[in-house]
Amino acid sequence: MADLVPLPATALRKHCTPDSLGFDTTEALADHAGDLGQERAVEAIRFGLAMGHTGYHVFVLGEAGSGKHATTFRLLRERAASEPVPPDLCYLHNFDESLKPRLLTLPAGRGAALRAHMQTFIRDLGPALAAALDSDAHSERVEALQNAHKAREEGALRELGQACAAEQISLLQTPEGFVFAPIRDGEVMSPEAFEALPEAERDQIEARVTAWSEKLEDLLNDFPGWRKAVRESIERAEHEVLGPAVSHLLREVREAHADLPEVLAFVDAVQHDVLDSAIKGTMLEEDEDDVSEPEENTRYHRYQVKLLVDHSASQGAPVVFENNPGYGNLIGRIEHVVQQGNQVSHFNLIRAGALHRANGGYLVLDAERL
Repeated sequence: MADLVPLPATALRKHCTPDSLGFDTTEALADHAGDLGQERAVEAIRFGLAMGHTGYHVFVLGEAGSGKHATTFRLLRERAASEPVPPDLCYLHNFDESLKPRLLTLPAGRGAALRAHMQTFIRDLGPALAAALDSDAHSERVEALQNAHKAREEGALRELGQACAAEQISLLQTPEGFVFAPIRDGEVMSPEAFEALPEAERDQIEARVTAWSEKLEDLLNDFPGWRKAVRESIERAEHEVLGPAVSHLLREVREAHADLPEVLAFVDAVQHDVLDSAIKGTMLEEDEDDVSEPEENTRYHRYQVKLLVDHSASQGAPVVFENNPGYGNLIGRIEHVVQQGNQVSHFNLIRAGALHRANGGYLVLDAERL
């Protein structure tokens, strides 16, 4: 066995001359873009990312400081940059079932554009409706319809009154309604004078009063139908004056999204709801179903577009890291506000989760926190 030669301490230390490094400080060096001794791990991640089928995931495990997060994100971003941008996700009010909002998928960037167009529509809607209904032409038309209806009712009552007066029966209007009274010598008989008449004459008068009461009842039963007819005429007049105003406000939305049938269907539903609500008299009043919060304090919230996921500024597929993968953070949540002591919600209070934001791309989770 050879003798061991002791080494001095100076021989156990690597000597490096700073002049041989080629830089003054490490600040002059570029960040290392590669992976330190992780060729097999990198190849495994690339293989996993190339699996283009559903149901496959990549599980990355490594020591602290091994660069597993940095490597994973670098590979994901490299791959995602060459992949298509996923569509925007929007929620719309469902005019058929308000508790079941409609999900709308739009090409990237179109969701933000639609939201902006509808916000402009909402801003201009109230003044446009008020101006249309307050126009002189419309006011005169409604007044003419109301006056014609009033004249029709008054004329019918006057004609009935003249007919019964020919039979010595007077039609009187009291705070409680209409009553008939006998006439004698051009004057309405008092109850005492009527009771002083012979019984046979009283019976004849009462028979005539009964007959005329039945005719009055028939006439009064016609009044609701007449009033309904005039209301329908006024509604048609309002539809004719409001229709062009609402169509004008929505024209820009239709033109900008003419290639998207689902958007055009939504615009049609909005126009129908606006006209229906305005004609029923609920549009210019506070909506009972309205839910107010700082950014959505409007009676027209059902015409808004809830942009759940916006990819207008995205390039490539999304890469999302959820550091706290709880239930709400993953699948989103529905928030509530208190209105008249009750918790209420609507589609504008839906909040996106990581699964929504990562749709069409990649989601990275800390498995130990899941």
